Amino acid sequence: MGLIPFGRISKAHGLLGELRVHPFSRQLENLSRLERIFIQKCGEEKPQEFKVIRRRLEKESAIIGLEGIRSVDDAEKFRGCSVMVDTSDL
Repeated sequence: MGLIPFGRISKAHGLLGELRVHPFSRQLENLSRLERIFIQKCGEEKPQEFKVIRRRLEKESAIIGLEGIRSVDDAEKFRGCSVMVDTSDL
């Protein structure tokens, strides 16, 4: 497993706990292939893996829904965190 930076979570989006992600790459079509992402919380050593259940593009950012994150309160806990992807998933 080789994790690389994909983007940063800017804020929660909507009432279903979706996250707005600003990708570092301009190739947003990579998002359509991702089945999972890893979120690196500030101050934590190991990133947490999440299954992607919803995804769409909006302007220059991505809106993603993750398994286990179901509310705005859950999503807000990830504001400012780094999003990583496994190179094998790209």
